[in-house]
Amino acid sequence: MRVLVTGHKGRIGSRVAAQLLDAGHLVTGYDVRENAHDNVIFHDHITTAAAGQDVIIHAAGIPHPNKGDMVQYVNVNVLGTLNVLNAARINKVKRVVFTSSTGWYGCDMEGQLAPAYLPLDERHPTAMTEGYSDGGALDAYNQSKVMAEALLAWYGTKRIVETVALRIGPAKTKAEQYGGGAAWDGYKVKDWRRGALFCNCHPDYAAAAIVLAALDDGPFWYEVFNVIDLYTHEKIDVQDFAKEALGHRVTSKRRSLISPEKAQTVLGWEPCEDRA
Repeated sequence: MRVLVTGHKGRIGSRVAAQLLDAGHLVTGYDVRENAHDNVIFHDHITTAAAGQDVIIHAAGIPHPNKGDMVQYVNVNVLGTLNVLNAARINKVKRVVFTSSTGWYGCDMEGQLAPAYLPLDERHPTAMTEGYSDGGALDAYNQSKVMAEALLAWYGTKRIVETVALRIGPAKTKAEQYGGGAAWDGYKVKDWRRGALFCNCHPDYAAAAIVLAALDDGPFWYEVFNVIDLYTHEKIDVQDFAKEALGHRVTSKRRSLISPEKAQTVLGWEPCEDRA
């Protein structure tokens, strides 16, 4: 297949490109780190790059919170996604696969969001849903993912182009996410790890899910998949955290509080099960 990968020099995009090439597919990269013109904010340029492609994997964008303000996130993450979708429409590209985030659900940086149920799956509402937003506040990055996915939903459900959103947990290994010697055995630690419900996704495994979504027979008229490791860090007792901090009960002490079951079932994805 011919695949355009935006952000192919990034942490996940580079792995996606490598896995596709290893599997014998034709990859075209599109990244401002390689060429200043290869920016998703340039509609005409991304439209030209999309010509002749079967799939676009859209991994470009401001990657995480604290790297921009709302205007920057909208210009790059939201309008850039619109440009990618429109480029796919013009060039009759079959599918756009978007690297979204579990931040879509609205867990804020202080971890104050109380989910409606656990484990959290793709049917769970975002914090901006009416009657639900009091539980947590979306930051600008998270809100940009909500807006971008709304565009994917419109293009997909209108059957203009197939769209897939992969809500990926923090793309780090557990050693990277829980390094520094901090005492992660307490759920009262209030930082972005708590806000992410102590979930993460090994970047190699995240890339594998993206490749599967790109190559699957489908059809996918806007499909959403959680992409996270199956287990939390060995020092996090999610059972205790869910009960005491969120008022929910879960059956496992280690299993992730965000469920990847749909990706496992539909895509045949195998999440990382590293408990360390």
